[in-house]
Amino acid sequence: MKRLVLFLLAAGAVSCSLRQPLAPPRARKVDQITCTLRHCQLMVGGEFMAVALRGIEQPDLPGKCAAEGMLYVSADIFMNELFEKAKLIEVSEIGKEVVIHSGAFDSDYLLKEANIVVDGEDLAQLLADKGLALRYRAVTQKMKAAPEGIWCGNHLEKP
Repeated sequence: MKRLVLFLLAAGAVSCSLRQPLAPPRARKVDQITCTLRHCQLMVGGEFMAVALRGIEQPDLPGKCAAEGMLYVSADIFMNELFEKAKLIEVSEIGKEVVIHSGAFDSDYLLKEANIVVDGEDLAQLLADKGLALRYRAVTQKMKAAPEGIWCGNHLEKP
């Protein structure tokens, strides 16, 4: 009998639960949110967490030029207005830890990457659509290598 089961599994006649795709992680309701200096601080079910938005590069403060500083302030205003009006904010796909550098304090922060969804809209995508952040895939090697950074100079094209 044991040989028959092994044969059937090897032949693919019996589906194995290990082959089934994993269900996507469930979103968790955010009770409080504050986003500043390229990261968000969340209160979720009584638990504090600090996260970086997955998949985007955000401007920093003070920035390497006036344009970056203005983009940072614009993004901050946009997010605060969005959060004030929001009916539901969720965090999902909390992942690996990443190091985010803050120019304002010249410090590195260890944060977890995550998706934040505001009333059904992905926050990272909203920021990118408004020109207040860049998707990682849009950040070219030329932009990374520019001494003035990715937010300043003539290499920046509107996404």
